[in-house]
Amino acid sequence: MIDAELMYYAGGTLLAIYLVVTAGFFSALWSMPAGTHTLRAMLIKLAAAACWPYVVYQALREAGE
Repeated sequence: MIDAELMYYAGGTLLAIYLVVTAGFFSALWSMPAGTHTLRAMLIKLAAAACWPYVVYQALREAGE
């Protein structure tokens, strides 16, 4: 049986890793010369940075096939 406290800390750790990596990707995308820094451009870059877990999941799934 998995302890609830362990799940709590594991979830918090995964969330922290996700936020740090997403912030790093967003920072890298923000510094790219992609036109003006409008709200629309910022939201597109944030969406692109936030989807990295799906890309990693797809790569791992394809590697396992």
